[in-house]
Amino acid sequence: MPTQQKTPRKARETEAQRTAKPTVSTAKGVYAHVLGVRPPPRGTRKATSRRRTMALIHRRVAQIFLPRRAVWATLGDVSRGHPYEVCVALAAKLGLSENEVGALASIEPKTLARRRAEGKFRPLESERFARLARVFALTAEFFDGDENAARVWLLRERDVLRGLKPIEAASTEAGAREVERILTRLDHGIPL
Repeated sequence: MPTQQKTPRKARETEAQRTAKPTVSTAKGVYAHVLGVRPPPRGTRKATSRRRTMALIHRRVAQIFLPRRAVWATLGDVSRGHPYEVCVALAAKLGLSENEVGALASIEPKTLARRRAEGKFRPLESERFARLARVFALTAEFFDGDENAARVWLLRERDVLRGLKPIEAASTEAGAREVERILTRLDHGIPL
C-alpha cells in the first residue's frame, strides 16, 4: 500500500488558490438584499487594485463635481478652499437642495448664504464637500458609472448602517469610511 505524502497546509491552500477560478461575485443575495438591485452579469466587473481604483475615483470626482476652470490636480488641494459651484454641482448630482447638502457638510444655512456671496468655502468646509464627493464617486464607480443607481443607493436607509442613509453616514469621516468599507465588501462579494 503506497504511503501518501502529507503536504503542509499552506502549500495546499496556495495550490487550491491557483486552481480556483476568479469569480465576479459570490454573494448574489447580498446585492438583492442590501442594494435592492440585481448584480451585474458575470464577467463584466473588472478586478482592480485599490491604488488604481482610488486614482480612478479621484479623477471621476474631479470630472463630476469641479467646474472646468477649477479642476485641480487632486481633491487633496482643499487648503485654498473649493469654489461655491462645488456645492451646487454636488446638490444637482445627489438630487438635493443646496441647504440639504450644506447640512450634510455641517454648514448652517446662514453660513452657506455667506459662502455663496464670498464665492468659495473655507478649507475645513471644502474637506467635508470633498468627502461627500468621494463617497458619491465611489458609489457611482461601484455601479459602473450609473449615477442614478448610486443616488438611489445613497439616499435610502440601510439596515447595515443601523437605519441611516449612507449619505447621512458620510457626513462624518468615520461614517464615510464605513460606507466605503461596505461598498468594498460588496464589490468583492464579501457578505456583510
